[in-house]
Amino acid sequence: MSDPNLLLDDEPTPDMSALSAGYIALIVIAVLVAVLGVGLCALFVIRKRRRDSEGGVNVTNTAYAATAAPPASAPVATANGTLGSFSCAQCGKTYQYAEDLTEHVQLRHTAN
Repeated sequence: MSDPNLLLDDEPTPDMSALSAGYIALIVIAVLVAVLGVGLCALFVIRKRRRDSEGGVNVTNTAYAATAAPPASAPVATANGTLGSFSCAQCGKTYQYAEDLTEHVQLRHTAN
């Protein structure tokens, strides 16, 4: 015998193997976002390589250069002593302060 409830069901069962329009739209949007992301990354890498190969930009600011600090090799008088690059003529050891070099020479290279 047949089931009476099955005879009253006039609606066909939906085909679950096919994708709905919402899923298709979601897949298309996801693919577009992925392609756009890869394209932007490639563009960034290309621009960075081009910028690196062209070299940097050197602009001389004459107003700043006039007030700039002296080079590190030039001695500068400070509260702690004379600051600069001072090296011992006998052993080559370097000091930032002239007073430290003088003390080094007295302690290491003079006869007691």
